[in-house]
Amino acid sequence: MVLGGSLHWIFHPERRKRIEEKVAKQEAENAARNKLEELYPYGVQFLQDSLKQQVVKEFFDNAGEVKSFNLQPHSFHTYTAVIDTNKQVTVIQKDEVVLNAELQNEQLHGRIEYEPSSTGGKTAKVINGKVFFSMTFHPKLKIKEHECSVLYDKKESSYLYFKYPYRSSLWNDSNQIEAPKEIRKIVEDNIVKKGKYSLYWKTVDEKLVSLSYVKHGLVDTVPIEVYSIYK
Repeated sequence: MVLGGSLHWIFHPERRKRIEEKVAKQEAENAARNKLEELYPYGVQFLQDSLKQQVVKEFFDNAGEVKSFNLQPHSFHTYTAVIDTNKQVTVIQKDEVVLNAELQNEQLHGRIEYEPSSTGGKTAKVINGKVFFSMTFHPKLKIKEHECSVLYDKKESSYLYFKYPYRSSLWNDSNQIEAPKEIRKIVEDNIVKKGKYSLYWKTVDEKLVSLSYVKHGLVDTVPIEVYSIYK
């Protein structure tokens, strides 16, 4: 009688329904959590990279000016965005400016499928099968400085490049290099007198910003700028 009563309690329709609903709810939450764990890192990285490319593009398109972002130290912008299962990222809001009211409404009022109780500083949740998230972006431009030297032999019409600015003790085969193609093109268009030269150039995101050279002789001369995006 006890066994039969236990089986009746376990398989009672209402009890079974509650168990099935609990299992289905847990499975749905697990699926949503997996979706967040998959899409959230990709969405943040994609948006960070896209914004960085936007800053760099504006820098080169506008002769070194970046008007859409504040490049002062410690400046930042706050973005709200969404990424769907096709990994399509859409920005909803930048700082206080709403860019997509429909998606903002969905973010604020849609049914939450999963939201971590402990986010570790992350702000993200799954709503209607999409991951909504917020992030900050610090717009920075890292200008890298480079240097090397070149020996031009007019008689042979040859240019030999070396790792360092001109120092007679460093000019040997072990320090010879293959200079970047863009640098070689500019140098060989502008340096047409036999001699020893030091080269100095700057890049942002591997793209050339400026290039100058110094010709060495009895007296070193002032660097001559032969390329600059600022002009």
